[in-house]
Amino acid sequence: HFAKDIGCDTVAATVEAIRTGSAAYADTIAFNDSSTVVNTASIGAYPAFVRTREKLEHKIGKPLAGVYAMVHTLRREKPVRIRYDNKTLETSMFFLGNSVYLPSGFAPARRTRMDDGLIDVRILETGRRLSKLRIMSALMLGRLERSPLYHEVQAPEFEFESVDGPTPIARDGEVGSTCERASFRARYRVLPVFRPLK
Repeated sequence: HFAKDIGCDTVAATVEAIRTGSAAYADTIAFNDSSTVVNTASIGAYPAFVRTREKLEHKIGKPLAGVYAMVHTLRREKPVRIRYDNKTLETSMFFLGNSVYLPSGFAPARRTRMDDGLIDVRILETGRRLSKLRIMSALMLGRLERSPLYHEVQAPEFEFESVDGPTPIARDGEVGSTCERASFRARYRVLPVFRPLK
């Protein structure tokens, strides 16, 4: 995703960017002040959701694959209770991205900028009464972004605590260590990259 988002999604584009010397600077995210995130971090079932959706989207299209993946994932995965901004909620789907992703909702696909100094956080709250049914209804009606169970935050910093003890955190597609508290801080334009001229 990173190479695609900076415009170097082919070998030819990458070679041309290096040849012409068009350099830029991209943001990264500091995770607990000890690790770096270049693309995304997640807890709960988000990685399983993405794998299921991507497996089906070329057969039935992305919207239907997203609905199927959401049903499949919400039924099978155990939610995680987190606390952030003085509120506690249960989530099965938690996505955190370096820079703002488009479109809004729970299928973030691309970034138009890699240097906005922001962290993009998306959370589906699954601990309320009939929440899974409400999420599925909102998703099928194309109204997920308006649901009170959908939370979206863009900020330079984000922290949460796993209420019931350490939880695994996937970073840049790899399931890493577990932690009880997680802090993410945007590091503005710290990574030099070659990219094609616009």
